[in-house]
Amino acid sequence: MKFNLLLLSLAISVLISCTSGDEHATATYGKQFDTTGSTTLDAAILKLASGSSLDCKVVGKVKSVCQGEGCWLTLEKGDSGSFMVRIKDQSFHFPKDIAGKQVLISGNLHRDTVEVDASEQSVGGDLKTSAVKDSLQLPEVEVSMDATGLIVR
Repeated sequence: MKFNLLLLSLAISVLISCTSGDEHATATYGKQFDTTGSTTLDAAILKLASGSSLDCKVVGKVKSVCQGEGCWLTLEKGDSGSFMVRIKDQSFHFPKDIAGKQVLISGNLHRDTVEVDASEQSVGGDLKTSAVKDSLQLPEVEVSMDATGLIVR
């Protein structure tokens, strides 16, 4: 009788642990951070307009992740573009399977000037045609982020 009761309680424990997963479970990578005070990517970029860098927490949807080492990811932007996020000091790696998931990223938002060589690479190095030359706006300034922490929701 005691054996049957022990077996029944073990079975119930296993069933409860398998079905009680939190659908809002999160995974944290990098430095732990407080989630209060987060903002949308567009709002953070507007705040950056008055300076050259901004420490902030940004909420967004992952568009793509580096499949090599997980060293960068892109977030979807409101204008159907993408936004580059790199890892500060390579202190951690982004998980490679989070494309399409909502994330909260803590880090430093800043402006980068794209050099002529980098712009040439983005068009395949073909600056011989005047149409390609005219389509480049040099020097180009883009906004990116160096992440210190990431929470996947």
